[in-house]
Amino acid sequence: MNVWYVLLTFVFFDFMIIAIDGPVSAGKGSTSLLLAKKLGFKYIDSGSLYRVVAFYVFNAELDPENPSEVLPMLSKIDVKYGKKNGKQRVYSRGRDITDEVRYHAISKISSLVSVIPEVRVWVEKNLRKIVGNENIVVEGRDMTTVVFPNADVKFYLDATLEERAKRRHLEMKQRGENIDLERMKKDIFERDERDKNKKVGPLKIAPDAIYVDSTDMSIEEVVDFMYKKVTEHKKKVSMTDVRKRRPVTKRRRIV
Repeated sequence: MNVWYVLLTFVFFDFMIIAIDGPVSAGKGSTSLLLAKKLGFKYIDSGSLYRVVAFYVFNAELDPENPSEVLPMLSKIDVKYGKKNGKQRVYSRGRDITDEVRYHAISKISSLVSVIPEVRVWVEKNLRKIVGNENIVVEGRDMTTVVFPNADVKFYLDATLEERAKRRHLEMKQRGENIDLERMKKDIFERDERDKNKKVGPLKIAPDAIYVDSTDMSIEEVVDFMYKKVTEHKKKVSMTDVRKRRPVTKRRRIV
């Protein structure tokens, strides 16, 4: 069972949202991308929108902790998503900035601007625009609690601080950035504390989220586990239940 069952139910059921939450460097991006590909869904990384804001802040040499400097810039941001060689790419003013927004300096700034409530509103508004009425896997902190609290299936992907620091360190190394592992661990710990203590959209596990500790799991094992949970959900939910939970306001797209 199978792929045909999943495909057929997607034709007859309302569009589906899979939301993946969790702390930084838990593997949300890679896992979500592979899960979306396996399901045939669209994929959106909410963190990339925060990084785009950070990218603009960095290039304009603004203070990321000063809302009076950051907020006027939001209206100037141009961001679009596309695909290249099967991978999601981020574009701004026609230029591919996918790799640039992943730099360590940009990631640190994105953590700072994300605590500004108006920035979060801007990100949430753009996310909902991008999602529309499509089958989608969306990942990022507070996706399951604030942005898409009614998502069909929610996952909270986690790993130990040590494991997340190793993963992030390897990612930076492969990108040519030489960041000390202990410094990386410290940065991630501080990021966790900021995310957990935000006034708006703090990092927490939704009561109905499926908790996944990926510390000792391969990415393939995580994806297979999530895929199984999604297909199990589709078996349980009837067409009537889906329509009752989230009314469709315009014609549903067929996958």
